[in-house]
Formats: sequence, C-alpha cells, structure tokens
Amino acid sequence: MSGEAIDLPGDVDDFRVTAPDTSSANLAVAFDGQPPPGYMALVVRLVDSVSAQVIAEAAANQTIARVATGRLRLAPGRYLLRVDTRDDFQDHPIVRGPYRLWFYRFSLGPEAVSDTFAVGDTVAGETIEPWGDLDRFHFFGMKGQHVDIMAQGLAPSSGGGFQFFIIPPIGVPGYGAFVTSGTAAGALEDHQTARLDLPGTGWYTVDVSGATGTFAERGPYRFAVVPIDPGPEHVSAALAVGDSVMTEPIDVPGDWDEFTVTATPGQDISVVVDGRDSYTGQFFSLWVFDPATLDTLAFQVGQFRRIAGPFRAPASGQFKIAVMEPRGFFRDCYDATCGGIYSLVGAYGFHVVAVNRTPENVAAAYTVGDTVRGETISPVGDIDEFTSSGTPGEQLTLFDRLTTTASIDSAIVVEVIDPATGTALMGSNTAVFGNTFYSVGSFTVPASGSFTVRAHVYGQAGYGVGQTSYEFFVKRGP
Repeated sequence: MSGEAIDLPGDVDDFRVTAPDTSSANLAVAFDGQPPPGYMALVVRLVDSVSAQVIAEAAANQTIARVATGRLRLAPGRYLLRVDTRDDFQDHPIVRGPYRLWFYRFSLGPEAVSDTFAVGDTVAGETIEPWGDLDRFHFFGMKGQHVDIMAQGLAPSSGGGFQFFIIPPIGVPGYGAFVTSGTAAGALEDHQTARLDLPGTGWYTVDVSGATGTFAERGPYRFAVVPIDPGPEHVSAALAVGDSVMTEPIDVPGDWDEFTVTATPGQDISVVVDGRDSYTGQFFSLWVFDPATLDTLAFQVGQFRRIAGPFRAPASGQFKIAVMEPRGFFRDCYDATCGGIYSLVGAYGFHVVAVNRTPENVAAAYTVGDTVRGETISPVGDIDEFTSSGTPGEQLTLFDRLTTTASIDSAIVVEVIDPATGTALMGSNTAVFGNTFYSVGSFTVPASGSFTVRAHVYGQAGYGVGQTSYEFFVKRGP
C-alpha cells in the first residue's frame, strides 16, 4: 500500500484486515519523510480488534529503507493495522510524511515442490518468495544414521543469506543444527554440516528461511541430505573374535569407521584399544554397541592402551565397533567444514579378544581360609572368577598380593562381587602392586550366602592391559 502519509502532528491511520483462516504473515513499513536523524519516526502496529492487544510492531525512520515485524502466525479474526508516530512527546509535533506498507500472507510449506523427500535427494526448484517466506520440508531418518546436509543459495548476491534449520523428531533429544549459505554461493559443498549423527528415528524437519532479516534474502536455493557410508575404507568391515584392525586410519575429519563382529551369543569379550601415547591433543573414541538397539556395550577413549569391556555378546551373536571423533547434533555451520567441527585424523588399532572368566591353573571353587596360588592374569584382558560361600551376615576380610613386584599396569585388582546383583561389595577401587599380602578390606556375606572373587589387572579406565601372577586368601573376621 502506498500513497498515504502522516499529514499532521498526531495523525493516526487505521486499516482493517480480516484473516479468514490460520496463516503466516509478515508486516513491513518504509517511511519516506525527513525527521531529524535518530528519531524512530514511524510505528506500524498489528492490533487484535477484539482485545485491543498489540500483536506485533515495527518502527522506521528515514535511515532505514524498510523494516518488518518478522514472520507472524495469525489466527482467524479481525485486525487493525495502525500507523502513527512513536509514543514519545518529542515525535508527535515533528514527524510527518509519506510511508508505504506491505502486509502479506504465505504458507509454511514449499510452493513449487513436495514438502517430503528421502535421504539422498537434492531439493531444488523452490524459492524464498516473498520476503519473510519459510519453506518447511520433512525427511525420515533412522537413529544412528549418518548424513551430511549441504545447502546453496542460488539468488543474486547480497549481504544476506539463507538459513537451513534441521530439527529432530518430536521427543528426540537435540535442539537442532543450522547451515547458512549466502544468497549466492558457488557450490553445494561450500556450506555443510559435515557428519551429522541422527539422534532418533522419525521425521526430521528442514526449515528454510532468510538468515538475517534483510529484504534481499529472497530467491531460489537448493539443499541435499547426503548419506554417509560408515564402513572402513581399507580393511574388511566383517570381523570375528580374535581379529585385529591395525591398518585402518581416520582418513579425513569426520570419518566414521564401523565394523560388525560375529561372536557366540552371551560370549564374554573385550576390545583392547591401541591409542595414542600422549596426555594432550585429540583422541579417537571406540564405541561398542548392539546394532539391534544401539545400546552401548562398552566405550573407550583412544589414549594409551586400554580395554573397552568386558561385555557379553548380544543374543543375535553380533555387535558393532565404531571408531570416530564424536560430536553432538547441535551445530551452526557457515562454510564447507562447519567451522572445523571435526579435525582428528590418523591411525588407530584394536583387538577383539575372548574373555575366559574361569581360572586357568586352579579350581574355580574357593573355600574361605584357603590361599589361591599359581594363578595368572594372561593373556591380556583375562579375568579370573572364583565362587565361594559363607554364613549370611558374616564378616570376612580379603588379602592379596603379586608374586613379583610389577609396574602399575600389571597391578592386581581383586574384588568381591554379590552374584545376585552383580555389584561390588569391596575391592573394586584397590590396586595392589607389591609382593607382600595386603588387606584389601572387609565385607559382609550377602543374604544368599554366596559371593564371587574376581581378579583382573588394574587399568586407568577400568580393566587393564597388563599380565601378572597373584595370590589371595579370605579369612574370617574383620
């Protein structure tokens, strides 16, 4: 609308508007008069005719070509567009002159193409038009799926851009991810999220709109949701218990290498991780998970040599091992690397080892008062478990030692476990690396009368990677 003006000091112009249904709208105003610099001369307000509530407003002066309220969600009803001066006594006698109004509706869906697409598609042929338009698209994604979302503005060059906001399904944790492209970009790959790990299964939303609120943010665009193959590039992705991976690296920032291991259902397994020997810098992560549920079976950081586990193979007989640099879903991306969100590259290694919980050299049944001798923790990742019993409520005390003094990575940890709950009764935080018997502590025999003595070597993050020989005994009393 043009041809109207604030003719006299204190002039007010009201325009009536009817919204027949729920819709999205945008209200903009430009003031063509000449008030003194610094005055926000003209104000346009959207007012509910029934309640007189101001729903939105925008103020302009001669230094701002056009200003808008931004996107509005209007319910059906009658409204007033009120144009007057700012509520300031200094403005009323000064401000006068012509103005222009824009008030238009649009849908939240695309106008030219389908609002649903599949992972792997490139969406093109749609535009942000008019200014303030928002195009909402949907694609179906699976939890744990890896994608890269790329975006490109195809409009004339301007100081503004297009924003692509990726929103997870309702009820799935994760605020969202942003990709912003200039209104004119050279290539689709110039603005992207890099590897994005989908946090849940369901319909994801991609909202496309102007990025900064300038009126130049209009015109065509395109974007793509590109699937990422999680398989390793240099070795087989299929492994068996006993296999090792030693020649596969993180090739490029954001690389994800995923392996499938076949084992006996319920088998005890650990993954020995060959990490980087350093206290500083970045380290890869190794995640062991059930592919059917994505439940974590074990996790370890690739620093030094550590063990991920022990864990039991799922009922399916398969589990997966992923090696990667982890990142959350939220990010704000303006370039081809999303601000360098991933930077880790380099070699890694791991070994899938079976864990035998039965002692190799002595009987697994233990009698209180006896001393266990001649047993070893070998090979790497070995665990020895002894079953025993006592009077429920009785106090017992555990002593252990190494047969030969060793470094801390071969220190022995002997703990007492309640077999009914799997919880440690004592000893889990005590590492012994001397050859003199050490009192680990006292515990109370559970109500079942049974307990398990478990031995393994110390590790900085749980179970260790050393080998050793040890002895222990349990005596009555504290």
